[in-house]
Amino acid sequence: MRVSLIRKGITFWQDYWNAWRQSLVRQGRASRDQFGGFWFVHTGILSVGFLGTAVIPHHPWSLILWLSLQTGYLLASLVPTVTLTMRRLRDISRSPAWVWLYVLFPLGWFVLIAWASAPSVSPPPDSESSPV
Repeated sequence: MRVSLIRKGITFWQDYWNAWRQSLVRQGRASRDQFGGFWFVHTGILSVGFLGTAVIPHHPWSLILWLSLQTGYLLASLVPTVTLTMRRLRDISRSPAWVWLYVLFPLGWFVLIAWASAPSVSPPPDSESSPV
């Protein structure tokens, strides 16, 4: 069985870069594909980073530099991760305030990942367009 990294003409890398471009946008919605594509690439980058600590030469300065790069990436990616999660929570009709599970509780992101894998919920009708 062959697995393709391209779906509907959009790659996981495009989902990843779109999350970075929209990192300050808290409004709107994020589909399950966008969320999954971002997490696929993000987890791959983190895995390579953590595996890299095992294969770099064990010179103290190289280890400090490598760990500094990893920490910098983790801190820099916190904003796009949180805003993408907020948009995904809105897409499944949950309050974006649930993102605090990810930020404050170490294992809270397991709950958020489970919720984010749920199918999208159609948006509620606008209250302004409904008859009074």
